[in-house]
Amino acid sequence: MTAKEYLLQARMIDVKIRAKRAQIKHLEEVAESATISFAANFDDARVQGGQPKNKVLDYAVMASDLTQELREDIRRLLRIKREIGKVIKRIQDDRYRTVLEFYYLSHMSWKQVAEKMNYCERHVRRLHSKALKTLGSKRFKKMS
Repeated sequence: MTAKEYLLQARMIDVKIRAKRAQIKHLEEVAESATISFAANFDDARVQGGQPKNKVLDYAVMASDLTQELREDIRRLLRIKREIGKVIKRIQDDRYRTVLEFYYLSHMSWKQVAEKMNYCERHVRRLHSKALKTLGSKRFKKMS
């Protein structure tokens, strides 16, 4: 894996985390909706069958388990991103390091990086290319 491919994992991690957070939000909304529905129909369920069905409780436990798994996935992804950040911090040239941090860790576009650094976009891309060369030909391992 090249240095660029290694660093691109950080950008993909942001996308994955956003997706997992959206899944958590959806699970929480569905669980809340089911709980409200269950509470409204609780007396009807008891009258018809004697005991209320525990499907809502089962669903809530399942939603909670899935939410926990998603949160663990997010923590794992953040650890990977932290490791990538450590690699970037080892670069001695401040300009190179800043370009890599903005682009890979802060998920900025090339235009945004250029604006933040008060450079033209073309110069930022040149700095990026040089920054990747400072990482050398070291082989990086896929982390995600």
